[in-house]
Amino acid sequence: MQEKDSVLLTLEKIKSFAMTVVGAGIFSMGSTYFSEQTEYRIPRILLPIYSLFGNIGLAVGMVILGLILMYFAYVKYKKNKGKPIYLLAFSIIAVLGFYGIIYSEINKKTTIEDLKTSIEKSQQKRKANF
Repeated sequence: MQEKDSVLLTLEKIKSFAMTVVGAGIFSMGSTYFSEQTEYRIPRILLPIYSLFGNIGLAVGMVILGLILMYFAYVKYKKNKGKPIYLLAFSIIAVLGFYGIIYSEINKKTTIEDLKTSIEKSQQKRKANF
């Protein structure tokens, strides 16, 4: 019986880590939406917020939603006899990791020259195949 309880505790801890990852991702993306973007990735639950309040409302909503998810993950982890410092450290690493991913994608700006060369290369490959 005790083995079953420890397995359930471990699974609940893993679930709280997953909630932290999702919350960190939503928080990180939301904090970058305060300035206008060409493309938004909007969670469905926040679609009405975006249509009413625009990108600022979406940014605030995503930051709040991400923080709420990370808070509930923290409460769940603590309730299942986990050491809170592990989840806090993991959430900081997850947020920093998502910021790294987001900013590496932002810095991959393609210029018109790059687009022209890629189109020419694809046309040459197509011609070579026929």
